[in-house]
Amino acid sequence: MSRDNGCHWNYTGSKARFYDKIKHLLPEDEYHTCLDVFTGGNSLGSLLPDKWELTFNDKCSELINSHESFSNYKSYFLQNLEHIIGYYQLDKDNKEGYLWLVEEYNNGSLDFSKECAFYLLACHSFSNYIRFNDNGEWNMPFGKRTFNKNMRKKLINWKERISKKEKITWISKDFRDIDFLEYSFLVIDSPYLMSVAAYNEKNGWTEQDSIDLLKKVDEYASFGGKFILFEEVMSNGKHNGIISEWMNKYEHVSLGDNSKGCNYQREDKVTLEVCIHN
Repeated sequence: MSRDNGCHWNYTGSKARFYDKIKHLLPEDEYHTCLDVFTGGNSLGSLLPDKWELTFNDKCSELINSHESFSNYKSYFLQNLEHIIGYYQLDKDNKEGYLWLVEEYNNGSLDFSKECAFYLLACHSFSNYIRFNDNGEWNMPFGKRTFNKNMRKKLINWKERISKKEKITWISKDFRDIDFLEYSFLVIDSPYLMSVAAYNEKNGWTEQDSIDLLKKVDEYASFGGKFILFEEVMSNGKHNGIISEWMNKYEHVSLGDNSKGCNYQREDKVTLEVCIHN
């Protein structure tokens, strides 16, 4: 039976859905110091072996702060969310309440936990995306979404999983500023180069970023480090030449055709994801 793969975020690109396909690459009978380089919504991170020494990283410091706060909260953390929801009257139809929360989040006048407010902004934003403008202000439109019973259940389940981890460190750094050699295992789920998403706007992730990352992984692997790395070899029929060539050095697990709403006989719509490992 597979584990509960629910995540407390409706986070774009969650890899927990692939857990059953890649869990054999996460040897629970071995001890590892593990770095989750781009933890994102922490869905896969929360499924890593409990006895591993885990470091969760994401360049978005607000995201990391929210994860860390939720992981340390006792039972009252749900009450904090409910107080904010009630105060701003947040639901899937109340755009004004969402904009009120955005205003107070951005101008620093919140009377509530900023980490909880950040989480609820993401719960109510368009496609649950996270985005800030050049001034560091929350910059996503209302998405007609809300924190519902299903998300509450996911949040509780995530909290239970993360509480079982023996040692966790939360950090927020650019991957280039982290010494990979300090860890014996890497989980790498960087933004997909060929996909269109909020994190790819304004050159949020570029071809040079991918090249720098793969070079750094090669160096790490040459010293015996173990890793798993997720990427697309094809996105809407377009080949990812960089990753297709690079992955020939290693092994991989096919994660299947993840095209949506298309005719599967049309190659120009096919999207193929893989998990590359050594």
